[in-house]
Amino acid sequence: MSNDNRRKLYDALSQDYDMGTYEQFCKDIQDETKRKKLYDATSEVYDYGDYAKFSSQLGFGQTSPAPVIDTTPDQTAEVQPSTEKKQEGWKPTPMQKAFMMGSIQSSTNRFKAQTDASLERIKNASEYYNRGGAFSGNKPVKGDMRYNSESGKIEQTYLTPTGTATADKFAAERETRAYNNYVDNMTVSGQLRRAGRDLSDLHRKREERVKAIHEKWAADQEKNTAPLAAVLGAQTYVPSIQSDPEYRALTAAIHQAEKRIQTLQHESDRQDGKDVGFWRGFGEVVGDIKTWDFG
Repeated sequence: MSNDNRRKLYDALSQDYDMGTYEQFCKDIQDETKRKKLYDATSEVYDYGDYAKFSSQLGFGQTSPAPVIDTTPDQTAEVQPSTEKKQEGWKPTPMQKAFMMGSIQSSTNRFKAQTDASLERIKNASEYYNRGGAFSGNKPVKGDMRYNSESGKIEQTYLTPTGTATADKFAAERETRAYNNYVDNMTVSGQLRRAGRDLSDLHRKREERVKAIHEKWAADQEKNTAPLAAVLGAQTYVPSIQSDPEYRALTAAIHQAEKRIQTLQHESDRQDGKDVGFWRGFGEVVGDIKTWDFG
């Protein structure tokens, strides 16, 4: 029975403490000093009774094995009526009760910690949007000044759209980027934002290319001293742009980006319950001069 109690005590304590191996645990509790330290450290959580009872349950300080509760019915009860009281149902020993209470308390503590963490994230996410996170370009925003237990200082916190509050600004930016990438890949609205950014980038590159072509054309005009050079040069300005391979490639890419945005906008409208039927699509095609054939 004492070995059973040792195993139960080891299993219960191992849920909350690093107890090492079971063999080492059994060896340690044979030492009176270590056994007393174990009792003092855990008796506030587990109801062992006094130290003498605790040691007795583990097989120390007694001359006979710890009693075993016999829960089997008395087979001779009908043959030999007994004057003793009827045997009661099973009741846990104080140590067994302590083990059960400790296990319940440990589970309760874990549940509370998880609940507190979830509530903290919800609070931080709400604070993120209250502080203008939706208008920050989905970047981290400054939160409150909080005490950092690791550094021992009051530090500026940064909030992310996922509800994280951290004093590490770079970690907040990494987490926010990962969140934005996920949203961009998984939602129509996110893909629309990304497509809009791509279209703006293409327009910027095309404008830079037009500027470069213009500067080259202007430089060529300054060097050209032939009669009627200005008139002839003006006639070559627009064709020089339209025939430029890079300009043409960027224009084609812009057209594709615009079509992608149009498709995504249709899908977004469908999800919102708006009409995206035949006549709307037909009107967009007819209104797009790039689809006309003048051949």
